[in-house]
Amino acid sequence: MGAANDQDRHILGLDLIRFAAAALVMVFHYGHDIGPIPLSWPGWIGVEVFFVLSGYVIAASAEGSAPGSFARSRIVRLMPAVWLCSSITAALCLFQGDYLDLASRYLRSLTLWPTGPWVDVVLWTLPVEV
Repeated sequence: MGAANDQDRHILGLDLIRFAAAALVMVFHYGHDIGPIPLSWPGWIGVEVFFVLSGYVIAASAEGSAPGSFARSRIVRLMPAVWLCSSITAALCLFQGDYLDLASRYLRSLTLWPTGPWVDVVLWTLPVEV
């Protein structure tokens, strides 16, 4: 019998918990950045939950893959979204007049440079995951 494919190993419950953790983080940021939202303060827990579960999911997805194949699949999966979101954020920075070091922050974001600043402060999570 061959190795199980990704579909056979997929665990819906983990995706639902990861989604809930990401939603907690989003509510926390909105509650912190735009005004008090009742019960938004425990949203910071979502970061820890999301990272732990993502580590498990990433390790499971690497099982049976050659290092080059795994790296290639991660790049193909993550980088288009990074490039799109970083470009949109950089455009919004320009629109808002936030020119300070924008070219450098944008380049760091596009390449997932391990140290910031990036065009959006929350991008710190992606180099950590990579």
